[in-house]
Amino acid sequence: MGKEYSFHKVCIAAIFFFDTIALHIPLSSAKDGELSALIIAVAFSVLLYFLWYFIADRLYKSRNDNYIVKAICYFVIAFLIYTNTAAAKSFTDYMNEEVLIKNARIFILLLFSAICIYMVSKTNEVLAKSVLLLFVFIIVVMAIMLVVSFKNFEAVKFEELVKGKVVKRSFVYLYKAFLFPLALAVFSRFAFYNVSIKKDVLGLLLGAGLILVCFFSSVATFTLKFASKIDYAYHMSISVVNIGELYTRMDGFAYFIFFFSSLIRCAVCGFGIKMLLKKIGAKKPFKKAAILMLSSFAFSYII
Repeated sequence: MGKEYSFHKVCIAAIFFFDTIALHIPLSSAKDGELSALIIAVAFSVLLYFLWYFIADRLYKSRNDNYIVKAICYFVIAFLIYTNTAAAKSFTDYMNEEVLIKNARIFILLLFSAICIYMVSKTNEVLAKSVLLLFVFIIVVMAIMLVVSFKNFEAVKFEELVKGKVVKRSFVYLYKAFLFPLALAVFSRFAFYNVSIKKDVLGLLLGAGLILVCFFSSVATFTLKFASKIDYAYHMSISVVNIGELYTRMDGFAYFIFFFSSLIRCAVCGFGIKMLLKKIGAKKPFKKAAILMLSSFAFSYII
């Protein structure tokens, strides 16, 4: 894809980065300085992305018949499968916990898997256009939820969010989520071959902004101490929002946000797997990518 899809690239990077940890913000056992730790982790992750992108760029430009390149491709494919499994498990655990229908996890996973593989079967342009529409909706919904929760911000003690032992805590965030964007780098380099890495960085920063919105909304609603004890604090913060007497319990918006953000992250992993299989000369790369993804989804249900 060329430069006409540069903003689409920003949106994909933003949603991918947002989905890595938004479900779990703030992490359990949150301590003083949690906001500073999160910001440090985000900054380090953005810098680390240049390394991931460099690896993806070397793979993109390398010859197909090089055995070392093929070995690296297989290793990266394995990492993408792991990322896909982690994303699917995180989302299905969330749906299983928050959806009131018992034993719904398998059906949600089947629907999720079918849509994801269907997206991977299409061209990169289809994914890019779909993400643009979803991104706009997610931004609008999150902005409305943030504005509605402003009334709670008086209770936020910003000093305790900033000051504390933040360096060690920031590595917890890095370990939990922010090392995953290798999948994004592979997709970005292979799909957006004429678009600068600057668009990726802009997308990562925008995704970081969305993560901070989740953080502040959760902390403003429940305080840091209690928000860190809630499994899905941002979902709960949305569920208690009331807009007048007509609109109460806005859970559906949370389901929508996390369903499609997780879907995009898994689709990016699927596209990366398909492109790397094509790179090493595999026959029917989509078919093999689909089988790997289905195995990944099945494993995420079992574990």
